Amino acid sequence: MKDTYLEASIEKIFNKLVKTKVGGKTIKLWAFNNVGIPDRIVLIPGARVAFVELKTKVGKLKPIQAYFHNQLRGLGFPVAVLYGKAEVEEWIRALESQALSEQSAAKLSRQRFFSALDGDGSGQDISSRNSLL
Repeated sequence: MKDTYLEASIEKIFNKLVKTKVGGKTIKLWAFNNVGIPDRIVLIPGARVAFVELKTKVGKLKPIQAYFHNQLRGLGFPVAVLYGKAEVEEWIRALESQALSEQSAAKLSRQRFFSALDGDGSGQDISSRNSLL
């Protein structure tokens, strides 16, 4: 099926997916005196922040937008420019995958921490200690 959504429709889809799939929040940015600022700031669980510019599949980035995006990247902020619904869905899948990897890493880290404590003679089962975190 052809990806012919209007930018407003893409924004609605994006907002819904960030909330339902990632557990995050999007904030619409208005460029009162900062022409070129990305459309959305995305607050992602784990105290992460990203800026996202949404375009239709055939949309074009203006030079002032590219300049502002590069300024944000220079400050260390991730900036994504997503063209159409398919790229929005791909970006969301990447965030979901990253979140799962981080959860797995955090769980492994907790297990290693408690395994190290097993030598203290506490005799406490690792599964019961994990539930306390």
